[in-house]
Amino acid sequence: MIFEKTPSTTYTVKFTDCDPYGHLNNARYLDYCLNAREDQLEKFYGINIFEASKKSQFGWVVYGHQITYISPAIYREEVRIQSRIIEAHSKALIVEFIMYNHHSHAPKCLLWTTFIHYDMASGKSAPITDEWKELIQKAILPIDSSSFEERLKQIKS
Repeated sequence: MIFEKTPSTTYTVKFTDCDPYGHLNNARYLDYCLNAREDQLEKFYGINIFEASKKSQFGWVVYGHQITYISPAIYREEVRIQSRIIEAHSKALIVEFIMYNHHSHAPKCLLWTTFIHYDMASGKSAPITDEWKELIQKAILPIDSSSFEERLKQIKS
């Protein structure tokens, strides 16, 4: 089995997720990307993130987002969301999301999300467990950019 480092998921933009102009609401881009990652973890890696967290008492929480909206996703448009781990640290990782039109020709948004490894018992951040480190080492695919802005230029060109 080949380990997919850049899984992607396709969604159709729903009416209830749009603003009055028929564009995907800015906040919903985050929802679409995070939902895509959850689906990808299960489909490509066999990980149900909620079951894994309950079992281990460790989980992942969002620390922050950096997002740029490149072109609008519109009502009933099929979009493809690709994600990948681009950085890993002792207690955190950064996942890059790119939303494209269905044919992957036109980028819709670039999102970097920082996830903190979280100990549910203590309520604090915690070093990434060996089990997660092993998976992260298989999945990580660093980018050839030193900043979000530089990466955005790459995506747009």
